[in-house]
Amino acid sequence: MAEQVPTSSIVVEGGVGELISQGPGGDKPAKKHKVLYGTLKEDISSSFVSEKKRQKLKDGKESKKKDAITPALDRIPLPALTEQMKTDRRIAAKEYSKRVRISKDSPPSVCMYTFVNGRKGICSVDITEDTQIVAAGLFDSSVYITSIGDNHLKQLKSINDLEDLDQENDINEDALYDEKHTARSFSMYGHSGPVYSVSFSPDKRSLLSSSQDSTIRLWNLGVRKNLVVYHTTTPVYQAQYCQRGGYFGTANAGNAAMVWSTDRLQPVRVFSEPLSDVTCIDYHPNCNYLVGGSDDKHVRVWDILTGFCVRTFSGHKGGVTGVKCSPDGRYIASASSDGCLMVWDLATSKLVAQQKIEPSKTMATIAFSRDSEVVALNNPYHGISFYSIESLRHATNGSADLNLSDHRINPKNFHMYSFATKNTPLLGIHFNRRNCVVGLGAFNQ
Repeated sequence: MAEQVPTSSIVVEGGVGELISQGPGGDKPAKKHKVLYGTLKEDISSSFVSEKKRQKLKDGKESKKKDAITPALDRIPLPALTEQMKTDRRIAAKEYSKRVRISKDSPPSVCMYTFVNGRKGICSVDITEDTQIVAAGLFDSSVYITSIGDNHLKQLKSINDLEDLDQENDINEDALYDEKHTARSFSMYGHSGPVYSVSFSPDKRSLLSSSQDSTIRLWNLGVRKNLVVYHTTTPVYQAQYCQRGGYFGTANAGNAAMVWSTDRLQPVRVFSEPLSDVTCIDYHPNCNYLVGGSDDKHVRVWDILTGFCVRTFSGHKGGVTGVKCSPDGRYIASASSDGCLMVWDLATSKLVAQQKIEPSKTMATIAFSRDSEVVALNNPYHGISFYSIESLRHATNGSADLNLSDHRINPKNFHMYSFATKNTPLLGIHFNRRNCVVGLGAFNQ
């Protein structure tokens, strides 16, 4: 018999929630270990807050409270922001002022980017933060890169041409590229199996890809070649860049999640608590935690500094097929193969909402809006659905402690919209800087 979604709060309380995990020192429960879920002050996502929240932050108590949940900038040795990244973040901050708020009375605008004639099929997609470049991992083991709009992809000049540049004076970045060799798209080859995931670096200069062939490859988009190959012993379902670059996380078939540094060929952290394959991961926005979902039906949060599992969330009745952190760092959305979307609150370590969705064995694509008020999820049968995180706050009058009540199960006003495609399953969902939605899919796949 198929398991039904619980309909009483007592059943939910007994079947979902946080399990005690290993904490610092090995014998300390994870719940005693404080999770610093706040975003870094210099992170652009920290400015993506509503006007109501912004007014609260002006209060001294609210400011001190935010500082208490935000990790120190030097807690994890993160690479410095490049000038290009600083420029991009300033532009993003200006564009954010023009964002459109998504609500029950204001539906989102969705633009579909559809792949056709994808050779043997498309496994994975990714899009840059500025919605300019798209990458796709294919079943034929190739990686496909294409630009959106009128911008062409530039290629670096040859070594001989670069050596001819005047090294004594400041070199304009445009002088490094060959204007004669530009293209709207190109393919890169190196894997020997289907490419399960692709991930752009924050500076848009490199790309990670993971494959069934048990490798992760680092590609340079300027020279359009593979630079580094990271070897593992099992297929790698997902590889994802840290929001600051320099590090990336992987979800491995060998019951482990890993954290890597791009300048090392071996992982710097191996998280082996899962009892089954780790199918999906997501880097926390403050780069201090890695979230992973696995076939053992659990969602785990690992502290990258200590290497310990600091939170374990249970409640799914099928393997976890997707996880995503909200830009403000507080919420985690997860989906499972049994047809359940769950939203967890890191502030209280509790389940916020449980929504019944269509069961699917395929990987779920989850995305949060830039202001963390809406979460989007792909439908297994050609579509996309939107759910309101803001409605959950209204249900408790904005209280930080979301007490268990009937509204947690298929909560009222949680589901806002569903849009169907003709015959295109979504492989990726992206909210641009103005909160418009870009859907990425492969036609008739």
